[in-house]
Amino acid sequence: MKKKIFISGAYGLLGTTLCRKLNEKNYKIFRHGTKRKRQYNFKLTNIKILKKKLSKIKPDIIINLLALTNVNECESDLKKAYNLNIKSLKNLHQYARNSKNNCRLINISTDQVYFGQGPHKENYVNPINNYGLTKLIGELIIFDRDVLILRTNFVGKSENIFRKSLSDWFIESLKNKKKLNLFNNIYFNPLEINYLTDLIIKIMHKKLGGIFNLGSKTSLSKANFLIKIAKKLKLDTKYCIIGKFKHSKKEARRPENMVMDCKKFEKTFKINLPTIENQIEKICESYTRVNK
Repeated sequence: MKKKIFISGAYGLLGTTLCRKLNEKNYKIFRHGTKRKRQYNFKLTNIKILKKKLSKIKPDIIINLLALTNVNECESDLKKAYNLNIKSLKNLHQYARNSKNNCRLINISTDQVYFGQGPHKENYVNPINNYGLTKLIGELIIFDRDVLILRTNFVGKSENIFRKSLSDWFIESLKNKKKLNLFNNIYFNPLEINYLTDLIIKIMHKKLGGIFNLGSKTSLSKANFLIKIAKKLKLDTKYCIIGKFKHSKKEARRPENMVMDCKKFEKTFKINLPTIENQIEKICESYTRVNK
C-alpha cells in the first residue's frame, strides 16, 4: 500500500523538488499551498478545518515546509510570521499527535536560529531576528521524541518557475553582466537541493526524533562559495564586488556565521555528510546538464 504524505509549503523551492522525487518513487502526495487552484489550499491556522481535511486524507507522514522566510517581512509583519512559522506548525503537530494512524511529523527549520561564532551545535541557539525567533519557537512547541526537526540551508537549481534560488540569481546576473556585491564575512554550510531532498526521503521512515543540524561537512563564505561556482561554470567574475556585509538600520539584523555542526546527525543516522566542495560540484552539474 502506498504511503500517503501531506506536504505543507509544497509549491516552494524545496517542495517542488521534493514532490517530484516522491512522485517518482510512487508515494501518494497531497500538496498543500495557500493560493487558489492548488490541490489543497485551506488555512493551516484554522485547527477545525485542518483536522477535518487531514482526517479524510489520513497521511502517514506530514512534512512541513511552510514558512515565511522573508527576513524583513518577518520584522514588519510579526502576525504573519507567527501564523506561518508557529501557529500552522502547532496545528499540524496537534493533528499528528492525536491521529489514530501514528502520523509522523517532519519539520524543516533553518540555520538562522544561530548567531555568533560557529560551528553551532543544536543546543546553543541565539536568533537575532523575528524569522529565526519564530522558527525556533515553532520548534520548541512541537518538540517531542517522535517529531523530526531538521535545521538546514540549501542551494541549487530551482525547478519552480516562479522562484529563483541563490545560484539561479547569481548565474543569471553574471550572464547578464550585472554588478554583484558578494559578502566574504557571511559563512554557511548548505546542501545541494537534490541531495537534501534525497536525504529527507531516505530518513523519513526512521522512527527517530529530535532536532538535528543538516548541512555540509565543511563551510565557506558566501562570496567564496559563489565564486567557486562561477569558476567551475567558466563564468566571468569581473562583475563581482567582494566586500563585507554591513547591517542597515532599515533592515532586519542577519547572522554572519550560520555554520552548523552536523556530527549529531551523522552519528544518529549513520550517514557521512559531504563537503561543501562536493555540493558545489553537484550544483554545477545541474546547470551543465540543462545547458546541453
